[in-house]
Amino acid sequence: MALLLLAGIIGTSWQAVVATHEHNRAVKAEREQSRAREEADNARQAEAEQRHIAEVKTTEAIAARKQADERAELLRRSLYANTIASAQNAYSSSKFERMKSFLDECSADLRGWEWDYLSSLYDQSLLTLDGHTDTIKCLAFSADGKRIVSGSDDHTIKLWDAATGENIMTLDGHEGWVTSIAFSTDGKRIVSGSSDSTVKIWDAINGENLRTLHGHDGWVSSIAISPDGRRIVSGDWDAALIIWDMESGDELQTLLGHEDRITSIAFSPDGKRIISASRDNAMKLWDARTGENTLTQGNHGSVVHAVGFTANRQWIVLGSSDDKLKVWGEAKGEGTPILRWYGGAYSSSAISRDGRRIVSGGATLKVWDMATGENTSKLPGHNHLVTSLAFSVDGSQIISGDAEGTIKVWDAATDDNLLTLYLPPISSQSYMFNRKSVMFSPDGTRIVTASDVRTARIWDAASGSQLFVLLGH
Repeated sequence: MALLLLAGIIGTSWQAVVATHEHNRAVKAEREQSRAREEADNARQAEAEQRHIAEVKTTEAIAARKQADERAELLRRSLYANTIASAQNAYSSSKFERMKSFLDECSADLRGWEWDYLSSLYDQSLLTLDGHTDTIKCLAFSADGKRIVSGSDDHTIKLWDAATGENIMTLDGHEGWVTSIAFSTDGKRIVSGSSDSTVKIWDAINGENLRTLHGHDGWVSSIAISPDGRRIVSGDWDAALIIWDMESGDELQTLLGHEDRITSIAFSPDGKRIISASRDNAMKLWDARTGENTLTQGNHGSVVHAVGFTANRQWIVLGSSDDKLKVWGEAKGEGTPILRWYGGAYSSSAISRDGRRIVSGGATLKVWDMATGENTSKLPGHNHLVTSLAFSVDGSQIISGDAEGTIKVWDAATDDNLLTLYLPPISSQSYMFNRKSVMFSPDGTRIVTASDVRTARIWDAASGSQLFVLLGH
């Protein structure tokens, strides 16, 4: 019994020991798990903190990179704008290859309408005709509109293809500035006048200098060819006019009477009369066959710088430096000429081919009825003095040019402004001494603009696109 009791006590004690051991081991395991969980939590927290720090740094880096990119983009766009401005300045100075280099520098993704516009101007400048080496003084179209002839201070005359801009030939022979030039109506002859006091007749087909006419003592300032192409009249700085035979070169008549340099001369459409204007403030009519002075009108009070006949021969137009436009009318060529004044400041004028309308330029363009003298319309739009005007041959359009290089084409029936063209700006010094001029080709498909920056530009009259440039240096 005692043994059984002892064995029970021992068994119970052992079980207690085992239970205590298991409990202690469980407590230890729980503590280790708790420590492991704590370490894991600490690790996760540390990782989260590191991740947060990394995210903050990443955000800051992204913001800094974005700010840097924005600054770089702003600088790139600013550089693009400056490069475009440099390209524009190069174009205005006719430095086309420099313009091309600026355009090439522009980033492709920034190129907008302004780049496309300047690029199109460069493409047009590829037809720039690098011919004359000095100021272009005078221009004329052939009667068929297919050729243009230009005279320059470089003493040369150049003949150009009006469609392609090709320099067909250069006529070299004058020893002074080429001051005036004209085509014969059949297109076979070119006549030029020069500061070397000579008149030259050229073959317009092969460029041969057929004759050099000597007779003037002063610079030849103006030239006209009779409608039949048989006679030439030239005026000089010494107030003399000379009528020449085109074929022989003989001097037919010397017309004396003016007291100062000749500023403008013209044949009447039938070739029977010559009109001349001078710095002596007078206009004179001459019989083209006999050389007789049939009329002198000398009370203009200022220099008469432009004269001409209308196609119907009934009107003579005079423009003078007192800013007045005057028109003489002869009803059917009979009776005493009557003088009609067109009001307002005058700086240029043009008459429609049918002689029914006249347009005068000043601060505002005005269209007048030639028969009544009534101002029928006004054409506002220019911001500067209009210095050059012309009607198209069919009278449907009017072209005007102002002192700052703005060219406008108008519908003569509706007064609508059809086109506006812009010439590059010129220096204030050149403006003081020269003016821009404009004209239509005989067929009305081309516009020629000439300016004091030694260039003449040819434009498409329908679209307004610049076709090519006749350039002097």
